[in-house]
Amino acid sequence: MTESATFEGGLRERKRAATRAAITAVARSLTAEHGLNGYTVEEVCERTGISRRTFFNYFPTKEDAIIGHVDDDFPAAVVTRFIEGGAASPPDHPVVRMAVLLLGNIARKTSAAYFSEGNTSPYRDLLLENVEAARTLFSQPLDIAPSASTEGPQ
Repeated sequence: MTESATFEGGLRERKRAATRAAITAVARSLTAEHGLNGYTVEEVCERTGISRRTFFNYFPTKEDAIIGHVDDDFPAAVVTRFIEGGAASPPDHPVVRMAVLLLGNIARKTSAAYFSEGNTSPYRDLLLENVEAARTLFSQPLDIAPSASTEGPQ
């Protein structure tokens, strides 16, 4: 690889990171001003100076833009270690799929509460509260004995 190509690759990545950070900053600012549902992706695009298509090249949803990109908050070594830790677990395993769905929904619920108008609680506290609620829910014994109403056609 030539020195020019190396520099351009680095420059390109820095520009992408700057655009991503700008989108997140605007999304967070608008959320603080108007609440999660008080603005549109188009308004984020307008204030950031990007197209709607560019927005969705960086983030799949408005909520994802608010939270930011994993590279913005976590060192690469931590992400690599996390991914390697799950390498022995098949991604299509039902427990893995359920964990991803559950944690994704907990994160969405936490973010909605965090960015809601009038919230004064730290994100961490809201997240831990929601994780504890899920933990309590799943620690309850399940009564799976069929009842008269669930035994099928009468």
